[in-house]
Amino acid sequence: MRKTLCLSRLPGMIFLLFLLTMLLPGCDNTSSLGLTGSSYTIQPADSDNEVDEKWAQYLCSHMQRRGGENARVKYGKSAGNSMNVEVHVDAELPGDFKVENKSENCITLTAKDEKTIVWLMYQFMRKAGDADSTFSVSDLPMSLLSFNDTVGTFPFRYRDIFLPTNLDPDMSGILCTHNIDHDWGIWGHNLHKVLPEDATEKVYALSDGRRVKEQYCFSSDELYNHIVNHITDKHGSDHCHHNFAIIPNDNDIVCLCPECVKAGNEQGTATPAVTKLLRRLSEKFPTHKFFTLAYRTTRKVCKEPLPDNCGVLVSAIHWPLGTKIDDKAATKFRKKITDWQQMTDNVYIWDYINNFDDYLTPFPILRTMKYRLQTYCDLGVNGVFLNGSGYDYSTFEYLHTCILSALMLNPHMPLKQLVDDHFKRRFPVAGDICKEYYRELMNSFEESGKIMTWYSGIEDTEEEFLDRERFIVFYKKLSEIVKYTHDEEEFRLRRLITALTFTRLEIARHAGFIDSIGYAQLDGNTIKPENKIINYLHRLADNHKLLGFNTYTETGESLDEYIRNWKKLVLVPEHYNSLLFGKELLIRNNGKSEKSDKLTDGQPGLPDSYHSGWLLLHPSETQITIPGNLMDKASAIRFNFLQMPRHRISVPSKVEIWQGGKRLRIVEPRPNSTKNNVGIAFCDIKIGVENDNDVILKIFPSTSGHNIAIDEIYLSPKQK
Repeated sequence: MRKTLCLSRLPGMIFLLFLLTMLLPGCDNTSSLGLTGSSYTIQPADSDNEVDEKWAQYLCSHMQRRGGENARVKYGKSAGNSMNVEVHVDAELPGDFKVENKSENCITLTAKDEKTIVWLMYQFMRKAGDADSTFSVSDLPMSLLSFNDTVGTFPFRYRDIFLPTNLDPDMSGILCTHNIDHDWGIWGHNLHKVLPEDATEKVYALSDGRRVKEQYCFSSDELYNHIVNHITDKHGSDHCHHNFAIIPNDNDIVCLCPECVKAGNEQGTATPAVTKLLRRLSEKFPTHKFFTLAYRTTRKVCKEPLPDNCGVLVSAIHWPLGTKIDDKAATKFRKKITDWQQMTDNVYIWDYINNFDDYLTPFPILRTMKYRLQTYCDLGVNGVFLNGSGYDYSTFEYLHTCILSALMLNPHMPLKQLVDDHFKRRFPVAGDICKEYYRELMNSFEESGKIMTWYSGIEDTEEEFLDRERFIVFYKKLSEIVKYTHDEEEFRLRRLITALTFTRLEIARHAGFIDSIGYAQLDGNTIKPENKIINYLHRLADNHKLLGFNTYTETGESLDEYIRNWKKLVLVPEHYNSLLFGKELLIRNNGKSEKSDKLTDGQPGLPDSYHSGWLLLHPSETQITIPGNLMDKASAIRFNFLQMPRHRISVPSKVEIWQGGKRLRIVEPRPNSTKNNVGIAFCDIKIGVENDNDVILKIFPSTSGHNIAIDEIYLSPKQK
């Protein structure tokens, strides 16, 4: 099969020149290029070429705008001692771009296509601005080129980062990245968007003898026709070039109708029918490209090579962040890539760069992602899609977008210089504080030896890389230094502080009353909330919408709801008194017994996340023992369960309360109210003293067989 060359496999001299150019951005030769204190004359390399003329005029106008009244930039023929810059687009160029110094005062910028010439011109503008303060370039990422003579070829044909910054067409042009909104006609698990309201059940999968709307029949002629009509109507059939993702819904259902079985489908595997549909579509639309996703039911490799305009996105979900290339998961993942490369030249990687259960807590992925991108480069894959927070704000997303885009152009770029340059530009006052903390986060993760998980709460995050004491010091420093910032830096910093306020609240909620970091202090049997935590809650409530964000998870949980849950479930008088605070309870579940204070640590569970205060129990009978010597002082037992079926969490079928071999109560928990079938079952049971024997809560599995999630067990004292 034909393979696309990785950067490291380029012909010797081309690669050497490109490597020197890209790896040594600190070795500035701008003076020798005539960039310091010069005037500039911009011109098309070919005056008869309309494309060259368009982009030469573009470079001239943008340099004039960035230079303002003092700009010494004009468009036209070479003039005297000015720096002459020629712009050229050449589809026959051997590499992606070329920099040629024709003389001491003449440089030619050539790119293979218009997308790359935009990037190359912005690289030049940043370099000119570094040498001449006349030009305002603080909004531009660091130039990756020294502008010596070179020809460069990028390691990946397709480069996409699903973060808000890259979804801005202007930024994706500057960064030379792609964008799902512009490059894909159908993206992700979105086949439902091509179906009309009158689509019949024939488009849906046949599973267990019935049609189910949760999945598709990829052998269906009707589904094929709907896709064809959508492409023809929305994207044309001739002379245009789009990518289309033909991906099953995100579940394990496989159509086992006669046609799909004939194609090769079997239980758990839909690859045969899906790739058969890809072949039909690729023949119908030879100028478009059709991809599927190697994930869940399509993770198995097809048995026959795909057409030239078909490909696959290989999900990296089973290669955890932080593992080394020689571990079992990495070895298995490498094999999956090489197996698919035997079937298609168009192998892209679908990787992940956010904690999708928490967009706002810092997620220091740069060092790990640099290593992964080097791996993809070495394997010779053609494209990389980095799945992030999408259209929603996430902490440090601008940093991640700019640096990951640079690493996709060259995975061997020095990370320290990229990070330092970013924070210096974006935060002239607070940059040193930010860069040192981000570097500390990366070091902490590396030293922990842990895996950085894509779906986790604050408890896991603290184990993986987040030292809560150091975070709080960083948070306080930012809160102080923001007073000395202005304009754009002040806005960016206040936005960052507001996002980090969510993390500060999560740290406090998770710490409970354990220490001064928690949201409250324990005084005997009473919890007293800290005023500073209430102030943080007000800070988050007052600022997050003004600063442009509300959603903080992949599933769309809002900060408004998070704040309401804090007020309704954490900062409420009923939770301030319990005879059990800080005491260990014996928990028997799934054949194991352990003493734990996880149900008495003052952490009420929040309904939006099973990470927030909930203890997950295996779906088998659970027994929790409460010391009997407290019962004569108690008036009631209170406990709560979470219902969240999408994460296979349901309330128990019943709870029995036993004491001294006698069953005292039977409770059938029911959620009070639900949103999208998610809610909390509150159980408040009055008790009378039978004897001083231990009380045992017997929790029985749900009828669905899902896990059980319980938060605090409160033993309310008698009123005096």
